[in-house]
Amino acid sequence: MPDLEDDEKKTNKRRKNIVEKERIAEKRLKNPELRDREREANKIKMAEKRLKNPELRDREREADKIKKAEKRLKNQELRDREREANKIKMAEKRLKNPELRDREREADKIKKAEKRLKNQELRDREKEANKIKMAEKRLKNQELRNREREADKIKKAEKRLKNQELRDREREANKIKMAEKRLKNEELRNREREANKIKMAEKRLKNQELRDRERETNKIKMAEKRLKNPELRDRERETNKIKMAEKRLKNPELRDREREDNKIKMAEKRKNKKILKNLEKFEEAKFMGPTEMCSCCGCLWFKTQVRSYNILNNIKLNKNDKDLVDFFNVGENCQFCNTCFQDISKGKVPRLALSHGLMFPEIPDCIQKLNDLEERMVSARIIFETILHLPKGGQYKMKGNVVNVPVDPNAMLPLLPRLDDDLHIIRVQLKRRIKDPDKLKIDDLYKTVRPHELRQALNFLVNQNAYKNAGVKLKKDWFIRFPNDFSKTSDAEDDQQNSFENEESDIVGCLDTLLDNDDQQIGVAYAPGEGKKPLNVLIDVNAASLAYPKLFAGNERPLVTKTMRFTVTDFAKSELRRYDRRCAENIPYLFFTFKRKQWYEATSASNIFKRKIKGQSEWSANDALDNIKVNQAIASDKAFKSISKLRTSPSYWEKNVMKQLQ
Repeated sequence: MPDLEDDEKKTNKRRKNIVEKERIAEKRLKNPELRDREREANKIKMAEKRLKNPELRDREREADKIKKAEKRLKNQELRDREREANKIKMAEKRLKNPELRDREREADKIKKAEKRLKNQELRDREKEANKIKMAEKRLKNQELRNREREADKIKKAEKRLKNQELRDREREANKIKMAEKRLKNEELRNREREANKIKMAEKRLKNQELRDRERETNKIKMAEKRLKNPELRDRERETNKIKMAEKRLKNPELRDREREDNKIKMAEKRKNKKILKNLEKFEEAKFMGPTEMCSCCGCLWFKTQVRSYNILNNIKLNKNDKDLVDFFNVGENCQFCNTCFQDISKGKVPRLALSHGLMFPEIPDCIQKLNDLEERMVSARIIFETILHLPKGGQYKMKGNVVNVPVDPNAMLPLLPRLDDDLHIIRVQLKRRIKDPDKLKIDDLYKTVRPHELRQALNFLVNQNAYKNAGVKLKKDWFIRFPNDFSKTSDAEDDQQNSFENEESDIVGCLDTLLDNDDQQIGVAYAPGEGKKPLNVLIDVNAASLAYPKLFAGNERPLVTKTMRFTVTDFAKSELRRYDRRCAENIPYLFFTFKRKQWYEATSASNIFKRKIKGQSEWSANDALDNIKVNQAIASDKAFKSISKLRTSPSYWEKNVMKQLQ
């Protein structure tokens, strides 16, 4: 029922509106003033709407245009009247505005040009009409013809300057015309030949370079002729031999000069052959590299740097030095480098002989299997260094300094979670600080490690002399709580499903070492050097043995023997030249050795400088801070000269490089 009442109300409203509209329409019909007032009011309202709404104005304009266009289509007279009116208006505008006339002319030109491009017949008709008009003008006006000729000459000259091909085509056409004339006229050819001879003779007299160029061209032409004609070569050889024989008979000095020249030429040829042979040998040796091993020091050398020698027949060694021959283990005939040969020939044991304990130790399988991160985790020293890979050349460079941080491998064990199988692996991130943001940095090392391999490696390393002397002992508590050999009961298969379900809970036991509780894919964060004081690599003599287990297997290198003391430079020479390329192929160790050798040379230079200062037994830190003493040392120039062996020092460049450049 309520719906019926609403419908009745709506119909009643519509009826009232219709009645009201009919009543207003009757009023307008009876009262024209009312219609005029409403029109004015509507105009004012529409004008206000148009001012406020630009879209309304645009719509009305479009509607007006459409209405007018429809009217024009239906009424031809209306179109004609509008055209006439537009012509009159445009003519008045052109008279008053010269700029408008110019714009219309340009627009007309553009339109005509577009028409010509589209209509080939129109272009042809216009060309013909223009030709006829210009021909009539030229016939009536002599001056016009002369001006056009001059203008054509200037245009052609400009075209030739800008267009090399046009000049070449015209030259070829002129040559063809002149050749046709010469063929028809014998006298013309003769006159030209005579004139050309006179001109060339005058040019040669005035220009020495022209004469030289002609000689060179003549030589080239004759050489080409000789190559094509063997008979010509033979005739010239015979004539030359006869001429030279006659000259030698008449001139004995010429014979002597030729003999001397021949001797010099033959000597140069012999030298060139030797140089070429030596260069070939050098290139071969450079390509192959050092391949010959010294039986004494074990270093690799080139063939020219080693020599074979019978050590037992030619050298009288003491009984204590017989160990050297036994150590060679290559028989009586050995080959030695030049450095070792000088000492052996005097009956001395060479400084870098492997018998001094410099032989590399054998690396067990448990150490060789370790990856980079596992090697760091079992090391008692961690060497922090920034190594960059250059984009070009495939080489490496080191940025910054080398930091030697002592660590305890036992601190790594509690971080490893309990795993029931030796084949399990863990993701570990080696960081400088554990408080760093979670995101991986460039200097962080992030890899997977195998706890079983770490346990085996630590069990081996703690029994080596370098780890023992460093006081590294392996705590057995961790192995007791988490044994390696787990008993397998008869219920193992029943508990297999439960072990998979509890695998996540076992890893969660190490949440204290995870980077983020929500993101466990990063693994264990490990910062062994955090809070540790770095050690000087010169004072920490076993830093290399403790930091690189895969190179030295935790064995100490001999620093002092009964007869000599080894330096950092001695170790660098012996290890990097050795036939065993483990050190030479380890890029971090190369940079570590370079930096350590550089510090050693700088320290030695400073010690030499302190000993050279007169009246000063020791040079303390206070003396280095005293400006007066520093200026005195600089004035004596001893500090400058003491660092002449450092390659990066100014004194080294002044002493070695600058002299070579001069």
